[in-house]
Amino acid sequence: MKKLVTSALLAATLLGATSCKDFLTEKPVSGVAPAQITSADLYINGALNTIIGETMFRYGPFPNLWDYDNDDATGATWAFGDIGSGNFQNYWGADNGWNGPYILINHCSFAMARVQALSIDAVAQKDAVAQLRFLRAWGYY
Repeated sequence: MKKLVTSALLAATLLGATSCKDFLTEKPVSGVAPAQITSADLYINGALNTIIGETMFRYGPFPNLWDYDNDDATGATWAFGDIGSGNFQNYWGADNGWNGPYILINHCSFAMARVQALSIDAVAQKDAVAQLRFLRAWGYY
């Protein structure tokens, strides 16, 4: 038995050492390259739609932690689950309440730097930066 385990480990080590070198190289399945964006308006609208559509604006996870006294919160899974038993730290929805605003602030700051670097109409640029500042301020709030 010991010889079989040793042989299996040796074979696995030899097989792993001779594996292909580009194992970690990934080819993107799809994506939008900067050269594919034909206008600054598409870039700005895409950035704003992406930021607004993030999980922070979804109903499900964010206020769920504070909505635990409704009629749906019943049964054994509720009583012996995370929040029902008083374990608020292990609840999956708490991440969006605590981490969501910081992710939103980071994305808005990144998008603002990119939009301000574009050479576009000053009014459109000012409008986009104002929207991003509002969303960032909402994240701070």
